[in-house]
Amino acid sequence: MIGGGNTAIDAANAARRLGAEDVHLFYRRTEKEMPAFPFEYDHSKVDGVQFHWLAQPVEIIEDKGRAVAVKFVETQLGAPDSSGRRSAEPVAGSEYAVECDLVIPALGQSRLMGQLTESRGIIVHRGSIVVDRPSGRTSNPKYYAGGDGGNGGREVVDAVADGRRAALAIVETARG
Repeated sequence: MIGGGNTAIDAANAARRLGAEDVHLFYRRTEKEMPAFPFEYDHSKVDGVQFHWLAQPVEIIEDKGRAVAVKFVETQLGAPDSSGRRSAEPVAGSEYAVECDLVIPALGQSRLMGQLTESRGIIVHRGSIVVDRPSGRTSNPKYYAGGDGGNGGREVVDAVADGRRAALAIVETARG
């Protein structure tokens, strides 16, 4: 497992509960900087997930199209990055490889907001789609948005509520 967010933790917990004997999670920062919820992290420790801090992947080594190892470089914490967390800086000459049977990268996602603005005329502000909160309607009345795209990334329950509001608004619009 590669990553330090809730998705990485969830995948590690699921792998362990589904019978994986050894589950290792590698993260480029320390436990303190990990964005996963503390209770999720605590569950992982109870489930037997093994954590490796200050480790940044640089290559997945394959044999016949199957992952057999991951090459890492050790990191050290530097100045805070744009998120306010201390950045992970590679340590020269510290590369090492860890053998594996499966690699699950959970490194985060980025939204392609530029495409929405350019091709659909949807207004984006500070990385999120501007929506009418009660309906989820965007600046282009043909499109609705919610979840991470509309709220910047909160809880799943918020995304579900956004979807419900948008669905009700779409039905209302379709009825005329």
